[in-house]
Amino acid sequence: VILSPFITKNDFSLINFPSRSYKHISPAYNEIFPAWVLSDNSYMLMRNEAKYRKRNKAKRIYIKFDIFRPSIIEKMIRARDALKVSRKNEVYTDKEIEGLGKNYMKEDVRIKAIKTYSYYIKYFCLDTLFKVVLNNNKRSVNLEPFLKKDHNDKYWKFARVIFVNEIRGDNLQELAEELIKMKYEIADTVFKSKQRDDIRGANVIDDYYDAHIDADHDEFILDLRKKADEFEKQVRKYFRRK
Repeated sequence: VILSPFITKNDFSLINFPSRSYKHISPAYNEIFPAWVLSDNSYMLMRNEAKYRKRNKAKRIYIKFDIFRPSIIEKMIRARDALKVSRKNEVYTDKEIEGLGKNYMKEDVRIKAIKTYSYYIKYFCLDTLFKVVLNNNKRSVNLEPFLKKDHNDKYWKFARVIFVNEIRGDNLQELAEELIKMKYEIADTVFKSKQRDDIRGANVIDDYYDAHIDADHDEFILDLRKKADEFEKQVRKYFRRK
């Protein structure tokens, strides 16, 4: 199995041996799963982000550890848009979808990848918005002032450009509820990702748990859930203000 976080336009992809053969596709082609790291290996991805940020001791140099940052979101948008086709097939190669390289991709994988990219693009937009909203001294329930008002936050300057195309609704409280739900969903996805790792590890290594903490007691997962709880409390408090 070859893990490729950036394969041409399709970042966060998994490239694997072919699961089956097709008459019109070369047997030298591998099978590609765009967005697989986001959908199926989120524990590794997000834990590494936290780990590298914690280990960083640099004081004079600013290093970006955010997984979801403008440059990455741009790649995700390009990858998702490249996967949109006018004619559906059972399987695709670079003849139908530019950027797949010498790999083929099945239709169900394409659909899942589009949904996964769209989910995290939306998450980035909402999360960036509420970092600005919750630091705003004046309470507001409308999105429009935040879209129109110029702001120094570089992430929000980028996010608000794509916000209109990615997000429906202009009521901040409703959008906040959606983000709360997403934060818990992501925490649950990471938990399930770690559970799968534990099962695979225990099946291969007899003393796996002597060197690994299980998903139920993993500090990173517990912290992720704690942060979701804290965000929910912060949002509830914000909208109770008069």
